[in-house]
Amino acid sequence: TSGQPSKAQLGYLKTKGYAFIINLATPASSGSIPEEGMLVTKTGISYLNIPVDFKSPGYEDFELFSNILRQSGSRRVLVHCQVNKRASVFTFLYRVVHEGVAPDHAWENVTSVWMPDPHWNDFIRMVLKRHSIVYDPF
Repeated sequence: TSGQPSKAQLGYLKTKGYAFIINLATPASSGSIPEEGMLVTKTGISYLNIPVDFKSPGYEDFELFSNILRQSGSRRVLVHCQVNKRASVFTFLYRVVHEGVAPDHAWENVTSVWMPDPHWNDFIRMVLKRHSIVYDPF
């Protein structure tokens, strides 16, 4: 996961082995690159923008993210957003819900980036509860 890559970084992701980019930031996010999808696909990498509202992440966003990530197979995927907050949480949830990673272990990747805001805490609890996972790091 990462924050917004620069135009230069987008240009060499394929040489780093990436085959798919998922951007969770909205196009109006500060620092976004309007032509990101075009720049990425020109290099031969698949690209998808799932614009997650930072103030109101929804379960449907996570569900779409999960379905797309599951379909990516063994391809190397970069999940990014504006500053790696959305990306770190969505990836944490995916790893715990769909890959069976121990929540404490996966949570370390979130807290190395940030301590989620209260509305993100609620979102995390809701997703875990929907999948019958008991874990509350707050």
